[in-house]
Amino acid sequence: KDMDKRFQRLDQYSSDSIRQREQERLEKSVDDFLTTLDSLMDEFRNIIHENISHQTATEAHEPDDEDDELQSDTNGDPIMDMFMLGGNARPS
Repeated sequence: KDMDKRFQRLDQYSSDSIRQREQERLEKSVDDFLTTLDSLMDEFRNIIHENISHQTATEAHEPDDEDDELQSDTNGDPIMDMFMLGGNARPS
C-alpha cells in the first residue's frame, strides 16, 4: 500500500525531472525488494532441498487425505509440499 501511495504522489511533482528521478528511485526500490525476495526464496529452497537429501528412505510417510489436499494446493511442487506438510512430504 505504501509503495502504491508513493507512485500515486508522483503526479504531484511540478518538475518533470524531479518526477522522473523519483519514479526511477521508486522503481529501483521495488526491483531491489523483488531481487531480495527471490534470493530469500532461493535460499529457502536450498535449505529444504538439503533437509530432504539428509532424510533416509526408511522414514517413509503414509499419505492421508489431508496430505492429498495440501499437495493439490501446492501444484505438486515437492519443496512446497514439504513446507506445507511440516517436513513429512517426500519428493517424487
